Amino acid sequence: MRELIDIGLLLRRGSDVALALFFISRVTPETLVGELSIGPLPLPFFLFLVGFGLESLHAIVSRVDLIRGKAVAVTGLVFAITLSNGLYHQNSIRFVAIDSICLLAMVYGILWANARALVWIVNTTVYWFAAPVVCMSLISLVGMQMGWIRPAGESTRLYTYSEFDAIFVLSAFSPVCSLAIAAGRGTRGFGPWGVFVPQVVALALAMSTASRAGLACTLAAFVSVATLTFRGGSRIACVWGGAAIVLGFVYSGDHWIECSQLFRRVSTTEVFEEERYEEIGLMIDDLRGSELLGKGLGSQFATNIDAADRYAFAPHIGLLAMLHKGGVPMFLLIIVMPFTICVAVAGRAAVSDRWSEEGQRVRASFAWCVVVCCVQMSLSSGWNPLHLWIAAFAYARVFAGGTLTSPTTTATTTATLPVARIRENRRAMAVPSGGGH
Repeated sequence: MRELIDIGLLLRRGSDVALALFFISRVTPETLVGELSIGPLPLPFFLFLVGFGLESLHAIVSRVDLIRGKAVAVTGLVFAITLSNGLYHQNSIRFVAIDSICLLAMVYGILWANARALVWIVNTTVYWFAAPVVCMSLISLVGMQMGWIRPAGESTRLYTYSEFDAIFVLSAFSPVCSLAIAAGRGTRGFGPWGVFVPQVVALALAMSTASRAGLACTLAAFVSVATLTFRGGSRIACVWGGAAIVLGFVYSGDHWIECSQLFRRVSTTEVFEEERYEEIGLMIDDLRGSELLGKGLGSQFATNIDAADRYAFAPHIGLLAMLHKGGVPMFLLIIVMPFTICVAVAGRAAVSDRWSEEGQRVRASFAWCVVVCCVQMSLSSGWNPLHLWIAAFAYARVFAGGTLTSPTTTATTTATLPVARIRENRRAMAVPSGGGH
């Protein structure tokens, strides 16, 4: 049993390292390092699969409850049904594999969140995930402006695709980072204003890349942190003050709009004329007759947006990908229902003072993380391991709850105690009652 504990801790640390490297690889400018791959797999996919394998082995070795909250069981059932449906429709094996990794990312997120104590999750999110992304984002931002990093394509906008991922990661993790201000409560906390650092970097990237989805994500993250960090009048002043500044930039006249390509794009956006929303209509037309079970993993549909063969395996509005692949029931089960619950939790925290209760604040922080994911996936992208892992991990913690001072489960307690301490506790428990006096 001692060997099992040692192996379990090693697997857990390996999963954490693989995840951290996965996030770093996703935000490293692709024009700087090129298309790195391990065999047939791009490097980020390889790192992700390594992390998933280690986490799965850790769950088995440490006997983690794999069906806690039935989330893993439900996601696994959806995966089995949609995979079988995709194979039945003889979809491309390549796209079946890509979609499978996307759904397994949700399983990975749930396992990772349930197998760790809250303190470890917050510290890992801040120092292993968010901090390296901030550093890499600053390198990308400065390098792009100085001409050291080549943009991804010929356009009036200067961007790399990695910067879009960096905006999302920093925005999504901002509500979780807000928990780190609980100095002296088990985390290496920092001042309240320190939690705004990821959002400042994310906003700078959104301005630099003129990303409308990025702007929406950073605004959602700003509202979440202001809601979770400040009380009463300070909270209201921070939220409405920030909103007034942004609206002032957008509507103060041509001078400010012309100074920023981002605000110019926002001011001239015609929602119902956007190509990505026309694409939804094409996807729904392709789905007709298969509303119950969808077209299965690996399914494709004709798209009006530039693509190599005019077919897409997922819409630009990634939130709706599961509708095409799993049908209406599964879309409602693993997309609509979780997001609706988290929006309700986050909204309740925004208008209530109960967020000051530690347990409520923990749930609200992770609920806001899911809300930011929902914002991103409703505007651009979302059907990929990065987005789905973060959404599933945060959703799992909304229901797990917990506080920064006490572990939530026996599994997380065992996983976070040093091995020597576990052995000492077991020897103490083996002493007969009264034998110690």
